[in-house]
Amino acid sequence: MAYTVLFDPGAQRQFLALPPDVQARLRPAIDGLADDPRPGPPLGRKLQGEPPRYRLKLPPYRIIYQVSTRAQRVTVTWVGLRRDAYRR
Repeated sequence: MAYTVLFDPGAQRQFLALPPDVQARLRPAIDGLADDPRPGPPLGRKLQGEPPRYRLKLPPYRIIYQVSTRAQRVTVTWVGLRRDAYRR
């Protein structure tokens, strides 16, 4: 069953602030989360901490997101360069 992929308002702003060529590169990976919300390494991985979050790695960018199995929803919470991804 396919998941619904949503953006938090902040993540939406971050995504739209990226150059169009980067958006075009990241969009298929984000859309792919609808079919496989927990891709295995090297692309995806569960992060430590609460609430449970996952990361999608597309060098040099990272996409941080949460998965709700019950609601069949993936919520993208952060999009940006790797150097800024884990300072939150």
